[in-house]
Amino acid sequence: MSDAQEPDADASKGSAVLRVADFGEKAQTFLFGCALWLGSADKSLSVGEQRWLRAEFGNAYASLLHASLKFQGKALPPYVNKCFAALDDSEREALLPKLTPWLQALALSDGVFADEERNVLDQILKQLQAP
Repeated sequence: MSDAQEPDADASKGSAVLRVADFGEKAQTFLFGCALWLGSADKSLSVGEQRWLRAEFGNAYASLLHASLKFQGKALPPYVNKCFAALDDSEREALLPKLTPWLQALALSDGVFADEERNVLDQILKQLQAP
């Protein structure tokens, strides 16, 4: 299998479907954890991925990045779970249906939806039991 696969047709529309600014601090922290986990699937955040994250998170990007640096590698899945558990039911219900296309948009921000990113996306969704 190749290192990259064709994305879903709606993947590039993720940002329009989920607006980070519409959610509170806990939800934004959760979203950033998911994004960091996915973005670092291939061991680094590309320039395109960093630009996408800055656009999505705005002024909160730097502080979220700094706060999450200690949660690299194997520490990210439990961190994401902890952040998800901190959300109330209404936030979960609002986020989960929009999470997949939003994360796909991040994966495509550097022009390639790599197999590693697809695998991490599958892990995130399985862990959260998202649709």
